[in-house]
Amino acid sequence: MTPFISHDRLSGMIGHIYDCALDPDLWPATMDEICRELDLRTGVVSLISLLDGRPLLAATTGFAPEWIGKVDEYADGLVELWGGPQTIHTLPLDAPAVLSQVNPRAIAEDSQDPFHIRFNQPQGFVDAIAVGISRDHQTIGTIGFNRHRDAGLIGPRETRIMHLLVPHLQRAITVSRVLDIRKIASQNMESVLNGLRIPIVLTARDLRILFANAAAEQCFSIRGGLASSAGRLQLHPASMHRALELALAKVARKSAAPVDDAAARNPFGIPLATADGHLRSVHVLPLNPHRETLPLVQDEAFALIFSPRNLVSENALNIIASLFGLTGGEKRILEQILNGLTIQETAERLAISKSTVRTHLLHIFDKTGVRRQAELVALAASFSSLAL
Repeated sequence: MTPFISHDRLSGMIGHIYDCALDPDLWPATMDEICRELDLRTGVVSLISLLDGRPLLAATTGFAPEWIGKVDEYADGLVELWGGPQTIHTLPLDAPAVLSQVNPRAIAEDSQDPFHIRFNQPQGFVDAIAVGISRDHQTIGTIGFNRHRDAGLIGPRETRIMHLLVPHLQRAITVSRVLDIRKIASQNMESVLNGLRIPIVLTARDLRILFANAAAEQCFSIRGGLASSAGRLQLHPASMHRALELALAKVARKSAAPVDDAAARNPFGIPLATADGHLRSVHVLPLNPHRETLPLVQDEAFALIFSPRNLVSENALNIIASLFGLTGGEKRILEQILNGLTIQETAERLAISKSTVRTHLLHIFDKTGVRRQAELVALAASFSSLAL
């Protein structure tokens, strides 16, 4: 059976998305590449500050010159096109939304939606697919693409590929918000990174430290959750370090993660409690060693950004399942164990055999690096302190 996208094509798109994290001027070209692969016509990425209404990021591709200036003019009508504020706020952040599925009436032949009539129809757009890249108290952002009538409605292939791109789009935007990307592009990288209050560490694939900024060095000195040992980066406790190693493997340029990999879909980074009492998220960014502005970077290097954590309503079960790539079956077993059920009680509750429960439990032990159920419960307790 022919794959819906080749490994090389997917890896290439993911690599270009991460390049945009350090150079936002690359967004039009990257969106154009996505358009070609998914047979889409136009792309728009927008990130708005809710504090002052200032656009933090804005880029488009594919629009005819006479329509480029009208994107902002008609932007207010997008909310109603997608079903209104209530509908938009119920859309999940970890999956793409397809207009023909969310609000099909807006694009029907007899549609009375003003945005569709005045903006979509004149350009021949019949469908759209969008990804939420930020939705918190500070910013709101999306990246969306339009489908032309010549290609028909958006189908399963386009949705599957966009689903694969979701965590990488979100992670790239998160990193760009943390770093002052304009300064990095025009000044010496080392001096810029040392001027940031956020700990940033550049490492090789084996976590050998290539560079740590002043804020990271300060974290090392207080011997908290972030440490340097024999020139290599270490996170404490061990479960956090294992999660970091998994993240490095999953965001490496040469290993595009499969769609059913839960850990690869987590856009929020690795939660970490440090000795200074602050909660942080570790964001992993693969770096391009050929950029002139990155002289410190060698082949297959990564920037690890320890940003202040934007807490979300996630319980320990969801965090563990996401970080360590648990399957649906493993997550259901873990949920029962964390609720205090025995193997026998779990088997009865889920109507499966005890041997199946034990097999899943062994897989959970292997993925999380623990050896006993008591350690698994302790691991969950450590994550519970990070979740609201």
